[in-house]
Amino acid sequence: MARTAQALLSTPIVVQGKKTETITLRRATLGDDEDAMEMALALGRGSNAITVELCTLSIVSGVPYDVLRTLDEEDIATLRAAHASLRPTKPKSEEQDGAVETATMPAKDSTPSV
Repeated sequence: MARTAQALLSTPIVVQGKKTETITLRRATLGDDEDAMEMALALGRGSNAITVELCTLSIVSGVPYDVLRTLDEEDIATLRAAHASLRPTKPKSEEQDGAVETATMPAKDSTPSV
């Protein structure tokens, strides 16, 4: 599985004084997800899923959150697709078999006590 992916933007952005049309994203770690939630909480928007997602994209791309907020829907969709391409997927054989892994709790004893 690839460790990085690139997103080609329809409109260039300025990051650290440089104009760019390409954003490189790396795979997110669990720590990145935690940091994204902390960032969203610091912004006062911890319950906003879009803010948390943008914080994650900011962390894995190195593009400041405020710059990402200026992107239009097309470019955000491009970033989301690049990010999604780095996430693990099930092998096709499992998907075709319809196998679903679930965690189950042991059944409680339904025998009435006497």
